[in-house]
Order: sequence, then C-alpha cells, then structure tokens
Amino acid sequence: MRQGIGRSALSTCCASLGDRRETVWWRSRRRRQLALSFNLRIHAYEEPASCGPPPELPAGVGLGGHAALAGTASARPIPRSQAPDEFEPHSARILLVDDDPSVRFVLRKTLELDGYEVAEADSVQAARAILHDHPHDLVMLDKNLPGESGLVLLGELSPWSPRVAVVLMTAQSDVDSAVEAMRAGAYDYLRKPFGGDAMVAAVERALHRRHLELQNQKQRTQLEGLVKERTSDVHRLTTRLMGTQAAVLRVACSVAESRDPETGAHLDRMAAFCRELALALPSTVRGLHGVDQDFADRIAESAPLHDIGKVGIPDDILLKPGKLTRDEFDVMKTHPILGHQILESVRSRMTSEDAQLLDVGSDICLAHHERFDGGGYPTGLEGEEIPIAARIAALADFYDAVTSARPYRRVSFEHREARAMILDECGCAFDPDVVMAFTTAEQKIVTMRQEMIDMPA
Repeated sequence: MRQGIGRSALSTCCASLGDRRETVWWRSRRRRQLALSFNLRIHAYEEPASCGPPPELPAGVGLGGHAALAGTASARPIPRSQAPDEFEPHSARILLVDDDPSVRFVLRKTLELDGYEVAEADSVQAARAILHDHPHDLVMLDKNLPGESGLVLLGELSPWSPRVAVVLMTAQSDVDSAVEAMRAGAYDYLRKPFGGDAMVAAVERALHRRHLELQNQKQRTQLEGLVKERTSDVHRLTTRLMGTQAAVLRVACSVAESRDPETGAHLDRMAAFCRELALALPSTVRGLHGVDQDFADRIAESAPLHDIGKVGIPDDILLKPGKLTRDEFDVMKTHPILGHQILESVRSRMTSEDAQLLDVGSDICLAHHERFDGGGYPTGLEGEEIPIAARIAALADFYDAVTSARPYRRVSFEHREARAMILDECGCAFDPDVVMAFTTAEQKIVTMRQEMIDMPA
C-alpha cells in the first residue's frame, strides 16, 4: 500500500516537472522565433535537463545594486515566494516607448508571454497622450527618440515615482550614460542589444522596487497621520493642563487678595494691562527680550501672582487704614521675597517645560517693586537688571493702584492724574520703554479699566 502511494506521488511530480519544462521550452522557442523574425539580438535559452550551470549570455546593465546579466541568478525574475504580500508583477500595465516598430513588436510579445498588459508609443508626445488617458505601472523608454529625447519624458515622470517606474533602454554603453539615467530617476538601465531574460528580469526588479516603495509610502503616510493625531491629543491635554494650572494659581492669588476686599477686580485688570503693555512695546525691545503673543499671554496669566506673598503679612499691617510706620513698612516689603519663595517651592516640583508660567510669575513676584533707577526693593535692582516682565507689571500695578481706592487711601485718582504721575516717574520708577508702551496703548487701557472697574473680585 505504501509503495503504491509513493509511486503515484512520484509519477505526479514527474509529470508536473515535465509540464514545466515543456512550458519553459515553448516560451523560449517562441522568443527565439520572434527575435529571428526581426533580426533582433534577444537571446534566450532552453532550460537544460541537468542541474549544471546555464550558458553565458549577453546582457544589459542593471544599476542600483542589481546585476542584469542574463543567465545568472541575479538576472532571473524575482521568485513569487520572495515577493511581499499582494505583489503581483504580471498584472502590471507596461508602456513601450521606442521608435522602431520591430523592436516594439518583439518586446511586446515577450512581455505579453509573461502575462503583462502592454501598450506602445513611438515618441515622447505619443507616450504623454497615452499616460494622460491611461495610467501605467512601468514605462520601457528608449533614450534616443526622434524629436524629444527619452530623458525629457524621464524627467517628467520622476516626480510621479514610485507610481510610475521607468526602465531606460539605450545603445550607448558608457558608464556616464547609465549614471545619468539613474540620477534622472530611472529604476533600471538596459544596454542594447539585450537578452529577453535580461529585459524580463529588469522589469520584475523595477516592479518589485516600485511595490516596496509604494508600501513604504503608504506606511509613512499612516505613521504621519498617527503622529499628527497623537500630537493633537498631547496638545489638547497640555492645553487642559495649563488651563488647570492657571486656574489653581488664580485661586491661590484670590485667596491672598481676599484678605483685602476693597481691591475689587485688581487681578483681572492688572492682567489685562500687562498684556496690552507687552504688545505695545517698541519692536526693538520686543525683539531683544523675546516678547511675542505667547509671552504676552504668559505675563497676563502670571501677573496676578505678584502679591501672593501677602499671605504672610499680618492683617494689622496689610489692612491698616492709615500710613504704615517704618517698622510696618519693613514687614510689608518682605512680601515679594515671601511670594518668590512660594513660587520657587512649587516650581522645583515641575519640569522646565511645564514651569514656563511660573518662571514669568516668579520674576514678577520678586521684582515688581524694584525701581528703574535702583531705588526699589527688595534687592535694589537697576535698569536692565530688572526682568522685563517685572518692569511691565510694576507700571500696570501702579496705574491700577492709584486709580482704585485702597485701605490707606480712600480716594482714587483720575486717569489724567495717574498718567501725569507715570510720565513724571519715567526713567526713575519706570522703564522709559514701558512708559512709551503705556502712552501707545493708553486708549485701550482706559477702555478696559472702565469696563472692568465694577467687576466683582
């Protein structure tokens, strides 16, 4: 029983091999007949029954790391088993562009014998018309054509790679021509006369490479879409986190300001004033300090932190209705340092990227009572030593303070009086550039103050 099964299987295998050899022999014979009919040197050979090496054959030159020597293993068509999933080279559409009709006929019959769908064109202009109406996967292009050179069409097709692969054919045998073709975008290069197997191998290599590049392009597009989607998610989460961070800081500021109920909407007004002053600075100053819209938004969010250190000031000093004594004022002058210490404690627990808001807030908190002439507190900084955010906040805080009632001063000043005070302190208490920004944005600031003056704290 076992012997019967073995003989049957052996007979089937031998029959299959016989059919394959007969098919290869018939295709090789057909190619040879076509070549002889038109005196075209396309060389073919019949597969020998023995396992010995095939005879040496003329060949084209394949670049890009591929040898195109007909009859060698590297010149044989890519086996189906080695091709990636869904790679079907013999279903491709090929356009032959050559001015010799006999050459086109032989090449067409050879390719059709392998199952390709083939169209023909005798010039660059005719090829353009065909490609415009019917897209093709590969173009077999002769370099030397009447009228426009094949290199012209190659240059036009290069931007469409890898949608359209090109194999260039030429009678020139110099290396420079091959290099020129590959630089222009050709997938392979065949030197006439070439063997039929060399041509089929070049076509299969080009289609295989085209398939891999299309797969790579598809995966890259998918990856870019995924990265864009994830980036959008990260941006959305970052925005929410920053919003939450700003809200928490605003609550902390409100707790400090709630101990002084007569300040009204001081935090909101000061934030708005700081944003307008930052954007109104002279362009040279903005460029020097990196003041842009993002900076203006950060200073608006962090300006309310300027007096957070007041949580450490006793109520009998903070809420005293009259003028402070020297000792009381010395205690009051500690609130910038107290606030700076609070913010630095929070900042030390955050990454540098997440702490941008606190960076600006910390500068404002520590230095918003410094004077441009060096006579301020707590450290006596002068001129450019004072952070630009603190110089802006100092003027915004002063303007809102003198135009609003305070426990130590029940009467507020009018805008024109406050403006005169600011101009008098230009170069003394305030940075001249910030004073110039105030005069530039003056009308906006007055309007905002009127709109926000009755807002609840």
